[in-house]
Amino acid sequence: MLARQFEKKLGRPLTEMEHSVLAERFERLGADRLDDAKLALPSDALAAWLADPMAR
Repeated sequence: MLARQFEKKLGRPLTEMEHSVLAERFERLGADRLDDAKLALPSDALAAWLADPMAR
């Protein structure tokens, strides 16, 4: 469900790498932090956040 929300925000399917990053961040940061990122960031910044291994 969370991945689908990210896909809607990005306007495209997530890559396998992005799915992995999202799962890892869900475990490490929790759903609330992912919701914050999804809601607050514009789609280009959200894509960069998913691509950055050091992002929090």
